Amino acid sequence: MNETIAAISTPYGSGGISVVRISGDEALFVADRIFRGRAPLSAAKTHTLHHGKAVDYANQKIIDEALASVMRAPKSYTGEDVVEISVHGSMLSADLVLKSALGAGARLAQPGEFTRRAFLNGKIDLAQAEAVIDIIHSKTTQAHENAVSQLEGHLSGKINQIRERLLDVAAAIGVSADYTDEGFDEDGREKLYTLLSSCFSEVEKLLSSAQYGMVMKEGIVTAIVGSPNVGKSSLLNLLSGAERAIVTEIPGTTRDVVEETVSAGGLLLRLADTAGIRQTEDQVEKIGIERSYACIDKANLVILVFDSSNALSEEEKQLLAYTEGRTRILVLNKTDLAKQLDETEISRLAGTSPIVRICAKDGTGMDDLVNAVKALFSSGGAEVQNGELVTNARQTQSLLHAKEHLEYCLETLNRNECVDLVSIDLNDAIADLGEIIGLSVTEEVVDKIFSQFCVGK
Repeated sequence: MNETIAAISTPYGSGGISVVRISGDEALFVADRIFRGRAPLSAAKTHTLHHGKAVDYANQKIIDEALASVMRAPKSYTGEDVVEISVHGSMLSADLVLKSALGAGARLAQPGEFTRRAFLNGKIDLAQAEAVIDIIHSKTTQAHENAVSQLEGHLSGKINQIRERLLDVAAAIGVSADYTDEGFDEDGREKLYTLLSSCFSEVEKLLSSAQYGMVMKEGIVTAIVGSPNVGKSSLLNLLSGAERAIVTEIPGTTRDVVEETVSAGGLLLRLADTAGIRQTEDQVEKIGIERSYACIDKANLVILVFDSSNALSEEEKQLLAYTEGRTRILVLNKTDLAKQLDETEISRLAGTSPIVRICAKDGTGMDDLVNAVKALFSSGGAEVQNGELVTNARQTQSLLHAKEHLEYCLETLNRNECVDLVSIDLNDAIADLGEIIGLSVTEEVVDKIFSQFCVGK
């Protein structure tokens, strides 16, 4: 933390500009050694922009025309003095400026070290730091919007709110232990139980958003399955907007899994077009069918495709039975042809699974399919609107532990045991919530989080 660090903060390659970021107590001193402007940057006011030349520290040769922005502590991204030097978007120019900064006294930043310093200096908490990398890697508008909400502190605010209420409970129990004549009577125990139950429900609500948050960020693993020649490959091509899979009238064209990632309705779908499932003696096709079942087993969503112009086959009935209980959508394709499929029968076999009618040939019904997907994965919809959405396994694990400890607290009160016994699990629950925002977290966890960042962020 006492060392001044530097790194290239823009992606390598040719572009409009490249930015070299310098942060630390000596940032202005280092910048003065490698930047020539009208006046030293060390004399500049905070949040000002200066035109000049970036120079090689070793020989003072001009590297490039540059703009230097000055942000003084604590009003900077890291909470330290920060200088960002922008040069033309050349890999060589950026490398030379970075090399010059290192020669002038800075050291190369580690992955995520700028954001890590922002966390350690109290500019952001740990959940907000994780939101930074989520913004960088977001692939859909919903994922991006939620990451921005987390960065603004909506999830952290909710965690803090629950945690503060639990701290109040812990303080009240502590007072009752110190002053036995002020212990909890029956009414006091009931109020305590109500408050802990409310916190327990809030934790459960956050946990209920976790599945939605994870699939929104990582994508919904989606298996497109069905009998041969029902239009699975046509559906994949339609969703991806490209001819990713071969489409012919010959059954069994798809022998292996064809994968594609697409954005649909703000959600990321990781599609897998699978081999048509049927009885066959073809060894290659058999391997493809085995892989189809493997895709079903690991999928978050199964899209079962049926040909509306054909009656339901025995293989399709078996497939419906195999996928029963899974998150699935039944797609009745080829609605442009004369209908032979008994929809009463398929509705009975579908159970609660939604049924969508489409024509992959001309795109009819695709909006209905996308809306059906959104409806299945919208259990976190309310949380998305206010930013209180859990989006990673670390946060989920901490919430699960907090829920478990709060459950023990409620059981202790239900058994009418001494209120003091609640304190142990209560303090554990408080620590679990603190882990999410970084108030009680190990250095190993912090290292792991920031190792996911690129150098320069």
